Amino acid sequence: MRITKLAGSKLHKKAKICFSFILLVILFLSGCERNRLASAESIYNRKKYISAIIAYDNFLTYAQNGAYRTEAQLSRSDSYFELAKAAIEKQNYVLAERLAILANSEEADKLLAQAYYQLAEQSFESNDISKGWDYFRKIVEVIPTSVYVPEILNRRIKYELDVSRNYATTLPIYMELYDHFPDNPYELSSRNLLDTFTMNIVADAYALRDSTTADKALEFLFEIEKYPIGKHKEIYTTISHLYEEKADLDTRFEKYAEAREEYRLAIEYAPDEELRIVEKMKEKANEFITRGDEMVSYRKFDNALSLYAMAFEIVPDYEPAKDKISQTHDTIDAVTYAAELIEKGIAFENNREYSKALPLFEEAYGLDPLPEYKERVFITRNLISAESNPVEFVSKILKDYRQGIMDRKINEKIAYLKTQYAAEDVQSSGWKIMKSTGRYKYEVRFDIFTPSRDFFYVWQVNVKDKSILPLSKISEELMKD
Repeated sequence: MRITKLAGSKLHKKAKICFSFILLVILFLSGCERNRLASAESIYNRKKYISAIIAYDNFLTYAQNGAYRTEAQLSRSDSYFELAKAAIEKQNYVLAERLAILANSEEADKLLAQAYYQLAEQSFESNDISKGWDYFRKIVEVIPTSVYVPEILNRRIKYELDVSRNYATTLPIYMELYDHFPDNPYELSSRNLLDTFTMNIVADAYALRDSTTADKALEFLFEIEKYPIGKHKEIYTTISHLYEEKADLDTRFEKYAEAREEYRLAIEYAPDEELRIVEKMKEKANEFITRGDEMVSYRKFDNALSLYAMAFEIVPDYEPAKDKISQTHDTIDAVTYAAELIEKGIAFENNREYSKALPLFEEAYGLDPLPEYKERVFITRNLISAESNPVEFVSKILKDYRQGIMDRKINEKIAYLKTQYAAEDVQSSGWKIMKSTGRYKYEVRFDIFTPSRDFFYVWQVNVKDKSILPLSKISEELMKD
């Protein structure tokens, strides 16, 4: 046990000695790093920036201390910045570009932007337009917060308009300008330039419209509408017209809910067009009413109600459609009640109680003027008259037939025969009315006698429908004009 304790004690002492040695090494190295960093800083403070950069590079190759490394990297960046600034002062912009990139700081970015700007101007002066714009592009893409950016974007817009007169290529440029520098003097200048191209904007929107949808055109205009360029009244009017076109197309494909919303949006973007668009909506709704009326004429009432209701998908709570629906329900009730009255009337008719059936048939016809109901009224009235005084009724039928043609032609026949014979030799039986075989039928006769020939006229009269049937050839001839 004692031997074990002695061994442990020796090991503990060795560990302490080892730790102390390592600590001394770390302190020594740290002191060396601090001294080397101080040496580089001394060079930097004497404004020997190239030498300072070399010293910082050597230090960073071996330095392990994180804090010292960060301090060295910042001072190294400042050295490049100072060199870049000196290059700018000497108008050596190519060198300034390289040095500012190596400086890699926000302040250096300002110098880099300045270098790019001057290099671009030099390129433009030497008529190397493409290279000049390439330098400007670098400023916009690499240093988007630079004070040069609004001017560059404004100049690009002017250039595009001068060269191609195509405002469309300038829109993305202006949008970028407005998004990042609203109300900047250069943005205001660009805004005024593009204001003159409102009609081009409208034309381009229509060009984007295809045969089936105006969505692309609307998307384009909505994007433009966010920006203070162009005459917004014309843009809004165009949006309104495009929504109206969409609505018209949707009605053709029976997408009525979508069409109603699109008409609403058309009015929202062009309130001055409200009366015209509302009238158009009413015309569309009236088309359903017309079709519904046609269904009513065919007595397809359920179809009619469905069509009237569809008018509401175009014009909510459309009063004419509501009136038609109410009228149709009244018609359905009248038709139903009329049919009930007819059934009751038929029951009386079957019992030969015509006077009780007639008012029911007349009321039914008043409610629902069907031809068959009219016929029932006509027949029932005939039957009542026939039952009251059949001979008188048949006589009236004969007299009423074609304004009394039969009686007139009989008299004409007798008058003619009296020119052929002595008056006393021409005799007639007069009109004779007798009950015939068959219900509701009467036989009517008129005989004329002469010394050489007799004429026997005979007809059958149906008091139910007032029809007259000739029973001989001469009777049929008498009925003609």
